[in-house]
Amino acid sequence: KDDVRGGLYYWTTTLKSIMRWDFASTTQTAAETVVSPADGDGTTCVGCHALSRDGSRMVATLGGQSDGRILLWDVAKKAAMAKPFSQQRSQFESWNATGTAFVGVYTDDHPNKRGPSNLLLFDGLTALMMGQIDLGGLRADHPDWSRDERRIAFTSVDTAGSYTDQKPQKSGLAYIERADAASPWSAPMTLVPYAPGKNRYYPAIAPTNDFVVFNESTCPAGGSNDECDADTDPTAALWSIPLPPGSAQPTPLAAANAPGVADGNNTVLTNTYAKLSPFVFQRDETHQVLWAT
Repeated sequence: KDDVRGGLYYWTTTLKSIMRWDFASTTQTAAETVVSPADGDGTTCVGCHALSRDGSRMVATLGGQSDGRILLWDVAKKAAMAKPFSQQRSQFESWNATGTAFVGVYTDDHPNKRGPSNLLLFDGLTALMMGQIDLGGLRADHPDWSRDERRIAFTSVDTAGSYTDQKPQKSGLAYIERADAASPWSAPMTLVPYAPGKNRYYPAIAPTNDFVVFNESTCPAGGSNDECDADTDPTAALWSIPLPPGSAQPTPLAAANAPGVADGNNTVLTNTYAKLSPFVFQRDETHQVLWAT
C-alpha cells in the first residue's frame, strides 16, 4: 500500500566513499556520492557510518580498523560539523531518536587489542565524548540504539581474544535498558549467548522496538579465523529474536537467507550486516512491512 521511501546509504571500496540512493526520486539514475576522502583528511577512506534517525546528519569514521577518526557530517548542507577527531575515536555508531547523541565503541587502542570495553557516548552536534556506559567488564562492539531510546543492543565479544572492532570473534549478543531517557542504564543482560563454533554479531533493532535482527556465522572445523570473524564471513546468515527475549529462541530468516535467482543452489551467501529502514510501512489495511537491507 505504501511506496518505499528513504535513502539507502552504503560504503563503496571503488571510491572509498559513502554513497546514497534515494528511493523516492523519480529522476535519479546513479548513486550519489555523499562523503568522500576529500571531506576527511584528503586521502583516507571514509567507510563505517551511521545516519541520524531523521536523516539530517551522519557520523562516519576514517581509515577503518585501528584508525576510527570521527567525521560528523551535515547531510543537507553537505558540510562537516566536526572533522576529523584524532584524540577520541570510534567505530560502529548508532544514534538516539532525536539526533542529540550517538553511541560508539573503540577497542583498537587496547593493549594487544584485548580486554573489556564500555559503550562510548558522543554529543550529536560536536562529536565530543560525553561519557561512557559501564558494562561491568564486558567488551562491546556493534551497538544499536532503539528508536524509543530504551535499549541498546550490542555484540558482546570474548575479552581474552586479540581482535579489532572490525573482526570480533567468539561473540554473543547483549543489551542494556532503562525506563526512560532520564533513568540510569541497567547492567548488561544476555540477548543471545555465545555458542562454541558460532559467532553472533551485528544486532539491528527494528523500528517497532520489539525485536532484533542479527548475524550468525558457523565456524568450520580446522578453518581459519577469517571464516568466522564477523567480517564478510561466507556462512553469515540472518536471524531474529524478540526484545526483550524472554524464553524465545532465535529464528532464522529463511526467506532472506535463501538463494536468489543468480545464486543457483549455493546457500553460503555471506548474508551480513542487516540494517532496517526507520519507517514502518503498511502492506494493506491490517499488515505492516519492515524493510531491511
